[in-house]
Amino acid sequence: MKRKLSVLLTGLAVLGLFLASCGGGKSALAGRWLLIEGNGFSDVELLKDGTGIADGMDVTWKVEKNRIYVSTSQQAMSFDYQLEGSKLTLTGDDGDTFVFLRPGGSSALVGKWVSTNEFLFERVEFLKDGSGKADGGNFKWAADKNKLFIIDFEDDYFEYEVSGSTLTITFDGEVVEQLKKE
Repeated sequence: MKRKLSVLLTGLAVLGLFLASCGGGKSALAGRWLLIEGNGFSDVELLKDGTGIADGMDVTWKVEKNRIYVSTSQQAMSFDYQLEGSKLTLTGDDGDTFVFLRPGGSSALVGKWVSTNEFLFERVEFLKDGSGKADGGNFKWAADKNKLFIIDFEDDYFEYEVSGSTLTITFDGEVVEQLKKE
């Protein structure tokens, strides 16, 4: 009997470790997220202890099954969620969808760049933590595949390509900026 109980407990522990490593649950959602689609909190950090900060406001959160529950001092919300790599999609009961990315992204973008055509900016720096600087101003950024999201910028996203020391940024198929790595 003790052997059966030991085997059962070991099996449950292995299953728990497997599910945690597959990206499910609270630990997979913990970290910083930047909103790239939808209207809501634009900068969210979820801590493993079930607390967090959303645009400077304290939040608590928990995960049950495939739903995330988030509460502030003023309201409580719940969403179905889907996690695909560095992309988190939340869907409310009303069908509203919110898409978040982890800040930063492609290491090919990280560094200081100087414009060759000075259309958007003269100088830009992409930091690994998802922050950036352009011509004296600060911004937040995230990248997914070949899409570059400048958070709080009026356009949805830019497409980008890094080839050697050249960064080409396009919008709607048109080159809007070409930069050289400093």
